[in-house]
Amino acid sequence: GCEDDAAKFQLIDNILNDRPGTNLVWADSGMKGVEMAKAHKPGLVLLDLDLPDMHGSEVLGKLRAEPDTAETPVIVISADATPSQIEHMRAAGATDYLTKPLDEPRVRPRVVGGGCCGPGCGAAGPCGLWGSRLFSARASGPRDASSPHPAAA
Repeated sequence: GCEDDAAKFQLIDNILNDRPGTNLVWADSGMKGVEMAKAHKPGLVLLDLDLPDMHGSEVLGKLRAEPDTAETPVIVISADATPSQIEHMRAAGATDYLTKPLDEPRVRPRVVGGGCCGPGCGAAGPCGLWGSRLFSARASGPRDASSPHPAAA
């Protein structure tokens, strides 16, 4: 729900707060997220499975089918902690799988630490994040403090 989205956005924003050059924005649907990922070519995608227009597995498939995002590391976020779901998403190309509720000690190393990027990423720090209401693209300048917050949506 909206509260869950706002909490995820705030958590990621807090994690990236001390990382200049990262602009945190979000996509409000799977298709918009795919389009944004193709346009911005993030180094990391954070993907919620519960999206309003399609399941996150479909988004993952679309990302893997695009040359510009085929190798982009994708961390799936879901409340579904069943081993079969985790195995299914990893087999479909997910780099990692985080279960909800999210907390900073589990998320931070995957987003800004060495665990965030998979083979071929080449990023030296936080790359990009995208989820049901999250998308962050590597920015060349300072963080955009005027970017909208999910609570305002």
